[in-house]
Amino acid sequence: MELHLPEIDVPGHPHRPLRLSEAKKPYNCGGCKELIIVPKSCYHCDHKDRKGQKCEFYLHEECVPPPTGKPFYLGLIRCDLTFHQEDPPRGKTMVCDACGKDVKGWFYKGSSKGKSYHLHPCCAKLDFKMRNVNQGDIVFDLKERTKLVCLKCKNKGSHSKDFRSWVYVSRCGNYCFHVSCMKETADKWTEEEGNNLSLISHAAESSSEVQRERGKRGIETLEIVIELFINVICTIFGIPTGLVSPFVSWISKIW
Repeated sequence: MELHLPEIDVPGHPHRPLRLSEAKKPYNCGGCKELIIVPKSCYHCDHKDRKGQKCEFYLHEECVPPPTGKPFYLGLIRCDLTFHQEDPPRGKTMVCDACGKDVKGWFYKGSSKGKSYHLHPCCAKLDFKMRNVNQGDIVFDLKERTKLVCLKCKNKGSHSKDFRSWVYVSRCGNYCFHVSCMKETADKWTEEEGNNLSLISHAAESSSEVQRERGKRGIETLEIVIELFINVICTIFGIPTGLVSPFVSWISKIW
């Protein structure tokens, strides 16, 4: 289904249509059940019952069911993924292979070479390639696995048989970050700073503050981390890039 349609019908939802509008506050997506921490355009049910109570069903665009249930091919894992407009079976833990977090709601599923994959809708649409233009045009590629060490967690726990995470690896071989580490950092930020979110962008302010506290190598690494984190967090949570300045300031302090 094409994104940005002004109205959509979602099978299974009792009220139709859902209308595209700006969310006024953070919300839990009614599809994937993930917290959307910064308001943005989403599909919203504005139905009111006889008592005037609003439905309050939100659906962010990544969770809009594809047309006719047609699968899409994800080249990274060489797999056709099918959208499942349903929650995981009760009592069964389902983990996203991209970020390592539990799947709570709607998801994509597929299999390749005998291996099954489950993905959050946002994680299924992570960028295969990211370019950091501020530090010599460094290019990161999304990979299912790598032998390099994640600069965030130093690979602690990554050798466990239960560990799952895709990774972003720079083509120069100097930088590597687990998607799971980024998601974990975003979750922590949400818990600590979620009530202080601002919609005004001050991203440029963080750089000078960081430079006063770090050595040259640390500065370069941190700035790359911040920019890459911003890109991935925007994709995972569906946040417009211009609205993530609170995250930039926060990660600069805790890294």
